[in-house]
Formats: sequence, structure tokens, C-alpha cells
Amino acid sequence: VLADEARRRMNGTIIAITGTVGKSSTKDLLHMLLAEEGATIATQGNHNTRTGTMVSLARCITDPQYAVLEVAISALWMQSGGAGTRIKPHIVIITEIGMTQVGRNVKTLRDTARFKTRLCNAILPGGYAILNRDMDEYDFVSQEAIRYGARVISYGFHPQADVPVTNYAAETDHSIIEILFNGTAIKYQLNVPGKGMARNSVAALIAIHFSGGDINKAAGRIADYRNHKNKLQTGTMTLPGGGSVTLIDDNYNATLTSMCNAFEVASLYQM
Repeated sequence: VLADEARRRMNGTIIAITGTVGKSSTKDLLHMLLAEEGATIATQGNHNTRTGTMVSLARCITDPQYAVLEVAISALWMQSGGAGTRIKPHIVIITEIGMTQVGRNVKTLRDTARFKTRLCNAILPGGYAILNRDMDEYDFVSQEAIRYGARVISYGFHPQADVPVTNYAAETDHSIIEILFNGTAIKYQLNVPGKGMARNSVAALIAIHFSGGDINKAAGRIADYRNHKNKLQTGTMTLPGGGSVTLIDDNYNATLTSMCNAFEVASLYQM
């Protein structure tokens, strides 16, 4: 009830994010960028479940200018249609489709895609679905988002992405990224390595634009972002017998896709 009343009173922009991996980092990055534009409320920690999502929505009773809500698949598979019908977002971001929480509700990638896309259910007229063009089941997700009434904008390394990554230079501690947005090249530095985070940053920039912000200024501020604990954190570990090794701590998300992203970052180190 509190969540529904908060949504009724809120006049600001709501961005709802889901995905097998990448949703928390995208939420954190967007929170940092939007906080420079105006009052912003974002999901705390990983309070992205059916209950947690409604608690986050209830916090919007203050009518912030922006709300960034992270939504897990467990908040989307209910018979009622999922949390999207109560959030009524202006913008939806879907970062990835992978196998997660396999059980009675989810047995295939298509199941994941179907439930994740439910976040677009009740998207406001003229709203945007920002979709990772590189993800599995992209065509299905795009068609479903359009069926729900969203305008689809894709991003990623795929050559057919609406907002493609045109240049990507990866180092162990940062990436230099160049994208093409509305015919204009935008180049920026992200001080977190890996293609996964590069994609997340592109999604965040697109959301900034459609929220009324300046995408070029936001790109310049991305260099200030630092990943949270247990997300691609690196350190040196001393070995008992002498010597040391580089430790990459990415235990926040142990899905296959997240592990592949971590291995890709590990490959940047010289052996």
C-alpha cells in the first residue's frame, strides 16, 4: 500500500533495471550520475526481491527527481504480472539474459527472458527499453518489450546495436571506451575493467540522456565510479612459501556469465 501511494505521488523519472548480471553495478553507476542532476533514490544493497522492490518504491514518497530500482527475477514471475505493473517505469534496462534461479519457474533461457521482460509491463507511454544487443534471447526480449509498448534502444559490441561500442581498449584497472550516440562519438574512461562493465556504462549513459541529462557531461563523470566490495576488486596476496599472486575478488555474483566476465578480466594480466 505504501509503495503504491508513493508511486501515485511521484512526479520524477523512474528507471527500473533487471538482468542476470550487471543490474547492481548499472544501478550504482546510475545513482552516482543522477545524484549530480537532482534528488535520487536507489535500491539499497541488493534489496531487489518482491518485497525489497516494494520497499524501495515506498521510499519514493519524498517525490525525488529520479528513482533507480533494481528488480530481480523473483519480483517478476508472479501470476499478477510482476513488479512492473506497480513500478510503472519510464525507462527499463535489461542488462543480460542467463540461467539463474533454475527451478519450477525457470528451466530455460527463454523462461528467463520472458520473466525479465515483464518489467516492461505497464511502462509509461513513450517509455524506453534499453536492451543489451549482445545478450542471448535479444530478439525475443525486443519483441516482447515492443508488445508491452516500449520503444527499444539497443547497445553493446554488436554491429547492429543502436548505440554501438566502436572502440574498446582494456587494461587491468580501467577501460577506454568510445561509443556512437546519435551520430556523435563519445569517448570516456571507466576505472573498472571488463566488457561487462563497459556495457553497463553504455546503458547508464543512454538512460541519462532519456532522463533529460547531458550524456557528454555524464560520460566525463564516469571516471569517478568505483566498483563496490566483491565486484572485480583486485589485490595482492602473499604466499606462505614466498612470492605473491594477484587476487581478483568477484564473488558478489557467482552466475556463469559473471564468472566468464571475471575470467576475461583475468586474461588481461600477464602471466
